[in-house]
Parts: sequence; C-alpha cells; structure tokens
Amino acid sequence: MQARRGFCLPGLGISSSLRILYWSETTQPLSHRRVHAASGELYPSPLQEKVGRPFDQLPGHWKNSWLNLYHFWKEDGFHNVHNIMVKKFQKFGPIYREKLGTYESVNIIDPEDAAVLFKAEGMYPERFQVPPWAAYRDFRNKAYGVLLKSGEGWRHDRLAMNKEALSLKMTNHFVPLLNEVGEDFVRRVHTQIQKSGQGRWTADLSNELFRFALECEWA
Repeated sequence: MQARRGFCLPGLGISSSLRILYWSETTQPLSHRRVHAASGELYPSPLQEKVGRPFDQLPGHWKNSWLNLYHFWKEDGFHNVHNIMVKKFQKFGPIYREKLGTYESVNIIDPEDAAVLFKAEGMYPERFQVPPWAAYRDFRNKAYGVLLKSGEGWRHDRLAMNKEALSLKMTNHFVPLLNEVGEDFVRRVHTQIQKSGQGRWTADLSNELFRFALECEWA
C-alpha cells in the first residue's frame, strides 16, 4: 500500500512537521504476530507500541531519486513492483519512504496502519492524481468522475454512485455485462489451448488477467 505527498491513500500528505507512526528497533512489540507475504515472513508486527518519527528520519531510498528510478527500471519495476516492495519491506520494516524521479511515496503494509491512515483522511480524502488522464479529460471537455476527483467533489459523486454500485437490486444490471467478458476470456483460453497443439496452454496469466479485469471494469 502506498501513500504519497498530498494527504491521500494512495496519498499521505507529508511535510517536515508531520510525524508518522512507525516501528523502530528500540520498540518492543507486545504482540509476536508476524505479517506474511507470498515470499515469506517480513517483520515483527508493530501493532502494540509505536513511536512518532519525523518524515526526514523515515528509512528508505529517497535521497538519490533519479538513481533510484534507474535501478527501478533495471529491475523491471513496472512489472515486478510487488517483489521489489517485498524486498524493501524486509529491509526497512513496515513503513519506508521512497522517491523515484519526481514521485515521492511512503509505503505501508500493516493493516492497522492502513486503518489509521484511512481514518485520518476523514470524509474528504485527497485521492491519487493522474495528471495525464486529467489533462485528457480537460482536452475532451469530459467530466472527471469518481476515479479522478478528490475532496468534496469525490464524496458527492461517490455517494450518488453507492446507491447504484452497492445495491443488491442493481446486480442484475451488471452480471450480464461481466458474464459476457468472462465468456470471452474462456473462449480465448480454449483458443490458445488449441493453438498450442499440446492440449494445454502454458503462459504467464498476469497479463491476460489484467486485460480481463480491465475489460470488466469498462464493461
């Protein structure tokens, strides 16, 4: 989970005066519960005792931003970001700071830390911004919608959308659309199996599932 400058999630507004709760080696956690990931154990859970530290004392790679971006690119970061983050959580602990080029973030993994962050945002969270996407919407004179809005505008649209998206009665409107995408995906799998000539299809499904999820989102 990431938090970036601007007080949002993604988005934790960070200034030199803002202090973030994070686990330190001098803190003795009362709980011995450990957080697990696909690659194994990460660190002792810091849920019981926490100390406030200044933003400029957070561990992580944030001083050589462009060099960090180069290493991120060399590690195929855009396709391998989850494994890279696991290694950094193992190295720095449950909260670490990072700067890649001009993008600065604070990354957290503990669920209770995430809960604290969500609560701190209040009713009007400052959401992650995608400037090129917003510029495109402006150029086409299109509304931002829930995905790109923040603050009061986001809450207004989200409350209106909740009546539709979270209503059980509206499920029948969505299921046919998603079912069509699902059937397309199954047909593609069968096609690839036939093309292989071996009665099976061996492939990295992450890209296929990404496309499936993207099409479901826009169905």
